[in-house]
Amino acid sequence: IYPITDDQEFIAELLVADEAAFDTLAPLLERLHAAGVRGATLLVKARIEGLQKRLDRFTRALALARERDLTVVVFLMGLESFSDRALSLYNKGVTAAEIGACLGALKDLETRYPESFSISRYRSHGFVLFNPWTTMEELEDNLRAFERHGIAALSGKAAHSRLRLYKWQPLYALALADGLVTEDRELEHHLGYATDEVPWRFADPDVAAVYRDVCDGIAEQGEAAAAFLTDGIET
Repeated sequence: IYPITDDQEFIAELLVADEAAFDTLAPLLERLHAAGVRGATLLVKARIEGLQKRLDRFTRALALARERDLTVVVFLMGLESFSDRALSLYNKGVTAAEIGACLGALKDLETRYPESFSISRYRSHGFVLFNPWTTMEELEDNLRAFERHGIAALSGKAAHSRLRLYKWQPLYALALADGLVTEDRELEHHLGYATDEVPWRFADPDVAAVYRDVCDGIAEQGEAAAAFLTDGIET
């Protein structure tokens, strides 16, 4: 927090690291107000399965934020997928329908509290569109959901996002058992592995071709070329 005028008015973005800050958000807003903080923005992470259960409490906090001249921005939610099968793989604890309903409620709150709340200020919400088991049907379902829920405004890399696999993850054991772990890093160009990631391949060669087209398009034209995904699925 830093002063911007001689009379100690403040403006800042404050990161709230707790991913389940719904119980403490209102008291935090009151503490900031009591400390003389005005015009600050609280950047909040959120686990969507927790947020959907506490929307009433969260809504009351947003009303308080408006009264106290503070803003709440949910900048990082793990949306991950609109495929129930993929959500089960990721152990998300929610269904695609529940994610859609929660997003609808949050967008309604943006409309009700435009001066004190946003979920779309930063296009940083998480998504995992591609994984070793992704099917063409799942890609089609997700693309329809992208349009229905305006995901491009929430997650800048959703259309070419993919699973990062590590040996400590339970999914590593599943990928290994299914023969989808590769040692020759054949997809390294397309998947952009970090040094400690485990290289994997797609079970469905059609999905692999779509992902390769998307990545090649991005390499040539930038991230806007993720629109290649639609063409890949249609053909």
